[in-house]
Formats: sequence, structure tokens, C-alpha cells
Amino acid sequence: MNLSLDNNVNKFVLLVVSGVIVLLAVNMNKKKLGNQVSTLISVLVIGVSGIFGYTLLNQETEKFNVSPYDSLSPVEKHVQHQPVEHLAISRATPNTLVFRPADQTETAEAWEVALGQQSTTTVMALSRQNVPAVRKEYKSANLSARGAYILAEATGKRQAILMATGTEVSLAMEAKALLEDEGIGTRVVSMPCMELFAQQSDAYRKRILPGGAVRVAIEAAVRMGWDHWLLGERGREAKAAFVGMSGFGASAPAERLYEEFGITAEATAKKVKSLL
Repeated sequence: MNLSLDNNVNKFVLLVVSGVIVLLAVNMNKKKLGNQVSTLISVLVIGVSGIFGYTLLNQETEKFNVSPYDSLSPVEKHVQHQPVEHLAISRATPNTLVFRPADQTETAEAWEVALGQQSTTTVMALSRQNVPAVRKEYKSANLSARGAYILAEATGKRQAILMATGTEVSLAMEAKALLEDEGIGTRVVSMPCMELFAQQSDAYRKRILPGGAVRVAIEAAVRMGWDHWLLGERGREAKAAFVGMSGFGASAPAERLYEEFGITAEATAKKVKSLL
């Protein structure tokens, strides 16, 4: 579903039609106006229409794209719906912010950011699943506006950082509980918008993703786009992994799909321990 705040094509068509009407009126009254006056008016109408038309068609405007197909999970009823690549495609699109919020709080924050954009397209990748609230404490600041933030800090010495978006953020929280039961301090980073996080200062990104700890990203989609945060930004390939998809999904209830493809808290905890 595309929501455009400014339909410039319609404006351009209206401008052209208005110009044509004026030219016809001038032509019909050519004898009364005289050749010189009618020619001057025609030139002015064409010139003004051209200038405004060019401006309208080349103006960058804010647009929303709201998609309910954010991962492999919407395929319960339709086998053709296996959108594991949608997030990667959207993130590869220039001048686009891609939000995959984890709960209603992040969704509201994402809308606030989107409404403030003047010349950037915003993609809202929303889930069709029921998701638990992961933000349980009130914060006056819009945390999603920074692209990524610490949702839950490690208890004790930090040995692992779990990064996730959307429905997998709650899964990361479950994995954190499993790991910390075994004494492995784990930080959970929610990353609703990679593009906004990339725009933050190096100091902020370093605070969210410091070096040294194991990094595991969790998303029910393909890995493309995650390597920057797994291997770059002080990360290391030997201490990084991805829990997600490498191919298309299947048609089944979401719970079974996640189990079949290994996108679970248990699989995430196991991956972290294999990297320590």
C-alpha cells in the first residue's frame, strides 16, 4: 500500500489542462486581443506551465509504503508469499528509510519519524503476527529515531550482542534469558531502521556496538544488509553469525516455520555459544 503526501503527477496534469484551456480561450479571442497580445499571453502560459511542470515532476516528496509482508511468516495461507527478500530490496533502494518495528511502541515512533521526513521515502514493514510488547518502560525520547538502541543490557560481563528487528526482537530477548541462565552476559539491540543508525555519530554507534563481544543478528529474511553490522563497526567474522533465511520459506503456521528454519531462541543461544 503506497501513501503519497503529494501527488505531483496529478498536479502536473491539472496544470497542463489549465494551460490548454487558457490557450484555447486566447485563440478564440485572437481578433479582440490582437496578434501581439495573444502571442505574448500564449508564450507566457507555455513558459510558466513548463517551469512549474518541471519543478513538480522533479520535486522530491515524502512517500510512505506500508507492507504487511515483512518476513517468511505471512505465508500461512498462501504458498506464493515467501517475502524473504523484501527487506533487502527495500534497504538497497536509495533515499529510503526502512522500518521493521518490534511492537506498537516502535511502530508509533517509526510513524513519527516518517511524518517528519521532507524528501525521503519511508517503508513500514509491519508484521501480520501477534507480537508481545518489548518496550515495557516509558521513554520520552523516540529511541527508534536513532535507528538502533540498547533494548536490554547484559547482566554482568558482556560477552554477546544480539541484534534483531521486528518479530525477532522478542525472540532475541528469549535467547538472552537462556544465555544469561548459563552466565553469558548478553546485550539485546533493537534495530528498527538500519539507515537511521548508519547516520548516527561514530561515538553513538560505538556505544551500541562496541568491539570484543560475539555478535549475532536475527531476522526472518535473508542476510543481505547485515554484514555491515556483523563484520564492520568493530565486528569480526570469526565472532559473528546470522540466524535467518538463506532460501525461500514454506507454507505453514508461523510457529512451525520458525522451528523448521531454526529461527528460535534455542538456536540463537546455541549459535552464540559456538562463537565464544
